Amino acid sequence: MSLSTIETSKVLHFDFLQDEKQIELTNVLENTLPYIKDLSKKAFLNKDKEAWNTIQKVLFKLNMNMFEKGFDPTKNENVASYLVRGTIMNVEKEATETVVPPVTEKKAFLEYLLKLVKEHPANTHPFLDYINSGKMTKEEARLFIGNYRVINEFFHLHIAILSYFSPLEFRGTMYENLNDELGQGDIKKAHPTIFKKLLAALEVPNHFAFLPESIATLNNMVSLTAFSNYLYGLGAMGALETAVPLQQSKIANGFRQIGLDSSALEFFDTHVEIDVVHGEQWFESLQEIIETKDDCIAVLNGAKSILDARVVFYDGLWNEINKNK
Repeated sequence: MSLSTIETSKVLHFDFLQDEKQIELTNVLENTLPYIKDLSKKAFLNKDKEAWNTIQKVLFKLNMNMFEKGFDPTKNENVASYLVRGTIMNVEKEATETVVPPVTEKKAFLEYLLKLVKEHPANTHPFLDYINSGKMTKEEARLFIGNYRVINEFFHLHIAILSYFSPLEFRGTMYENLNDELGQGDIKKAHPTIFKKLLAALEVPNHFAFLPESIATLNNMVSLTAFSNYLYGLGAMGALETAVPLQQSKIANGFRQIGLDSSALEFFDTHVEIDVVHGEQWFESLQEIIETKDDCIAVLNGAKSILDARVVFYDGLWNEINKNK
């Protein structure tokens, strides 16, 4: 099938998922999946940006449907969604190089991983330096917060989903982390709630249009925590919790310089402090479950994937800011 505008529109609006009575899996298998596979190859193997943007929108639609409605395998729309997701993930996997760590002895590997996380380009992205420099305008702050919302709103769900698949030895750490994300039982202190103070302070509307790179970051997190071997997810979330304070200290400083008060900045200030502890806890728990070379490879590639996705997120914002100058 050709990549016509009409067909792309059909995929984005998910005509094949709208009416359960009209869904025929035979049509999905014969028509939709070949199209999705072709589009995915253009996106991931040929690095076609337009195709990549479309694939991210498709995945985002799938993920929002899953968050809002769950996954009932007796419904053809969910079976179709699963087939579409699997087709995309297989092509992306084909295009992604698996990194093998130079050391696999447990202690040496975790020291190597921690160093890699702390030195990752996501922590020193030009966009972060720009924010930290005090040059960011309020309009640019709105752009950032509006796009960051798609990551923050669902962050606690990634931990919750991952805990379902993870070993008992890790669940204590995960539930402590999840408890903190949800305000330790006080919904007014839950991180999605205090994030709304930023949205209100900057007057960011609920209908904010996300950049493709922003929804790609969410898609990556869903893939790692809900649709991968749990070791990829554990490596990813451990790396993110360790890296976030390094990034958000710069972000908090930049937002102070545009005049936001401590109440509006509670979200960033909280994460600068609490995620240092979370990161340490995740790495301590990884020591309990890593046993083999394959375990190390999975943890490393999960960590690398989520941090690389954060670079893509910052790239999208940085390009948008420079485009508007």
